[in-house]
Amino acid sequence: DLGAPVPSAAGDAETLLVEGLAPESAYHFAVRSADAAGNLSPVSNSAAATTRPLPDTQPPSAPSDLTARLEQDVVDLAWAASPEADAAGYHVYRRHAGAAREALTATPLPWNSYADPEWPFETTYYCVTAVDQAGNESASSAEVRVDPPEVPGSPAFHMSPYPNPLKTSTSLYLPLGADGTIPTVRIYDVAGRLVKELHPGVPDGGGVRFAWDGRSGDGAPVASGLYVCRIDTAGRAVWRRVGVVR
Repeated sequence: DLGAPVPSAAGDAETLLVEGLAPESAYHFAVRSADAAGNLSPVSNSAAATTRPLPDTQPPSAPSDLTARLEQDVVDLAWAASPEADAAGYHVYRRHAGAAREALTATPLPWNSYADPEWPFETTYYCVTAVDQAGNESASSAEVRVDPPEVPGSPAFHMSPYPNPLKTSTSLYLPLGADGTIPTVRIYDVAGRLVKELHPGVPDGGGVRFAWDGRSGDGAPVASGLYVCRIDTAGRAVWRRVGVVR
């Protein structure tokens, strides 16, 4: 018995909010009216309803067995598939020593592997999270560390512009070719137009440094936005994105 709510004016529709019901449960409801003398009408037809389940707020378990393999300047990541029945995908994160992590995936990956083609050629840490169909994200997996190959007497190379995005300048430190060939570095806008070819510094320790001050070839500051850095080295081209923030 849900009680006797105060009736509305004759002819108006009656409504009643029923609270405190159990989730995922079936209920049947019927009504009858009473007059001023307390006389009750017959019971109406029965209406059935099933309450909704409680929202899923339980995150899945963290991914396990994350591994990283460095191939040329691409990091290949793999991990054990989630055992959760409602697993929807994975997010991949990267960070540098002393820096906050950054997400490499805008939407969850539907598979348990990832290739990072923009590894910055410096010590980098990766971790992975799982996401379920309700959007709950798990804790992070254990991190894996990727180090640049050691070059005797050389500081660590970095083949992606750093810092990125740039406010005043950014730089790369690239390895020389086996025969001492100096790489070439060019900056393009997103339409493919050449913005500037960077001049190398003095080769040192098996590598050479390039710097870009955010200016075009004629010396004018470029607009804020996304640009593309093309590195030609050892007979192949490597592309890197670089942002400019004014």
